[in-house]
Amino acid sequence: MLEEDTWVRVGYRKTGYVKEDWLALSEWQIIYNCAISDETETEYAEKEITKELDQLEQWQTQFNEATFDGFNTSFNKAIADHMGDEYAIAKDEFEGAGNVSEKMDIIDGLQQKNLDYDELYQYLGHLSYVLQKSDKLLQKDKLDETGYTAFQNTYNQILGEINGCDAGTFDEVNAYDFCMERFNALAEARGDYLETQPVDAETGAKDFSAVINHPWFVNDEDEPTKNEDGTWSIKESTWQGAGGGEYTTKYTQDGVEYTRKDIASEVTLSKNDETVKNEWYQRINYEGKTNGCVMYYDSGLVGVADTWHASVFTSGSMDVCQNIIGLPSGYYSLKALIRSWGDGKGEYNNIFMQNSDGEVMTSPLAPVGEGWQEVNTGII
Repeated sequence: MLEEDTWVRVGYRKTGYVKEDWLALSEWQIIYNCAISDETETEYAEKEITKELDQLEQWQTQFNEATFDGFNTSFNKAIADHMGDEYAIAKDEFEGAGNVSEKMDIIDGLQQKNLDYDELYQYLGHLSYVLQKSDKLLQKDKLDETGYTAFQNTYNQILGEINGCDAGTFDEVNAYDFCMERFNALAEARGDYLETQPVDAETGAKDFSAVINHPWFVNDEDEPTKNEDGTWSIKESTWQGAGGGEYTTKYTQDGVEYTRKDIASEVTLSKNDETVKNEWYQRINYEGKTNGCVMYYDSGLVGVADTWHASVFTSGSMDVCQNIIGLPSGYYSLKALIRSWGDGKGEYNNIFMQNSDGEVMTSPLAPVGEGWQEVNTGII
């Protein structure tokens, strides 16, 4: 249904990356079904409320069946139970509405709830992440006794509030606001705790690497340890003596196939999905064909390596990056280990930091020869 002096956009939209996908469309048609009347408006409203109620029911099922690490399933089930209450209320209100205008207001409200639950489901992943990382940080050696106790108390309180929810909780507070408030409180407490560590004698800075997910591109339990000579290496026995090459758990020796432990089973490397938070993803932002990036093992560590390109970069870039949430406000720099091969030029390869205001700090990666070596950005 259109108001006067309005326009309609028609076209094709693709919402996800599919490898080797191809589609062409032609001979577009616009079909006029009938003019607007009280009867067609009522019929339209009936279809819309059914669609929105079905969507809410799908969200209820998804929240009921979801499993997030870091908190009990009772939390998302409580949200799902609240959705069931909202479903019944919306249905009753629609059936009791006196005119089409009231019915459309109910539909609009329900449509917004469905959009909110889409966003909430993503935010539950963020909440799960900060709880997991906080728990991991609490299991490490204490940076400061007083700071540790304060951080642990905040973590325990927030986890108790989350696991203690029922459907009635969300009669008083919006579920998204509930999650955001606790996420922000725990992220702040984590930052306060990291702030208590002593400064590095050489740089005068403090290590906040605990906020990065999978900084070594391996599972948390398989992170490398530092050797006496200052180098790092993964201690998992099945990877000892492994040669360099694309990351794979299968290898052949003397004609016999063996399997190594999958030390990167929890690491993701999605492509062109900037909605991803606290996980690595590739951002291919240039014209030309490429295989993107691959996980690579070399000299005792796993990293991400760029693969071939079928054309020269005329503009743009290809990034491997992570959007970090829950980082306290302040000045930061970035440090990383690099391993280089071939004729790569430092002015084309950089590590970078970019804040939400769009400010970027880059540091060129010049060829360094054998082994992994450390590089740093400036302060942003």
